Amino acid sequence: MGSMPKTVRPADPAWSDDLDAAAIAYGTPVRMQIMRHLRVSGPLMRYQLEQATGIKQPLLVQSLNKLEATGVVLVNLPREERSTRALTYTLDQSRADHLLNLMAGYVRAQEP
Repeated sequence: MGSMPKTVRPADPAWSDDLDAAAIAYGTPVRMQIMRHLRVSGPLMRYQLEQATGIKQPLLVQSLNKLEATGVVLVNLPREERSTRALTYTLDQSRADHLLNLMAGYVRAQEP
């Protein structure tokens, strides 16, 4: 079985690291649903997100990790303190809005 293809970054000088983050954050319906739910009802613990959205834990954990990596979702504890402690997730609304506006501007060919 071969490896999964890597995402190719556009060879466009207008493309940026923040656009990479926007593509990751807004790239799936699951991640968008998590962000929407955190905006409306957050901050929440993972089990609360699972109950509210119906997203099963493996996909939820993977999606939250990707959203955290983009800076859109914040977690109440640093990684080194998380082993068995309950985590609370919060949407960084400013970052989420910035990435969404940046992505829309890129698609509309508008300067940032």
